Amino acid sequence: MELIAIFKYGSILIACITVFAGFFSILGNITDFPAGFIINAYIVFFALLIILAELRIQSLLYNFQFLKTYFGRGNFYIFVGTLCLFYPDSIQNLVAGSFLFVDGLFHLVLVIQKHDLVTEEKRKAEEAEKKNVGAGVPSVFTDAKMLSAVIS
Repeated sequence: MELIAIFKYGSILIACITVFAGFFSILGNITDFPAGFIINAYIVFFALLIILAELRIQSLLYNFQFLKTYFGRGNFYIFVGTLCLFYPDSIQNLVAGSFLFVDGLFHLVLVIQKHDLVTEEKRKAEEAEKKNVGAGVPSVFTDAKMLSAVIS
């Protein structure tokens, strides 16, 4: 299996673990209602965003450009991992945060060590994006135009 595919499927698996950890932390820790609920809701949302970024959903990546690069995804994974680690209301958050943090570090090391592999992946993504230009990839501007046409 290719190294890029291992990173992709590993990140999706870790994000799924994080979704379940955040969801069960919301359900299991009702006593810390406002703060615990909000932070775990963010954790679930960010983990879902990680899954969509790894699946390369073009409409998402159009609006979150930093998720197109390994450097951007690595930093985002470290951010979400530290969010889980610094709000450890359950063992699941600690485990998911540790995995996410390490996954983010692996993404950053991949950028440094395997630069040629990363640039090849970036080139393929840009070619795929050129094919999709005008093929229904939504943007903020086209959505606003469609909304104004519907309203008027």
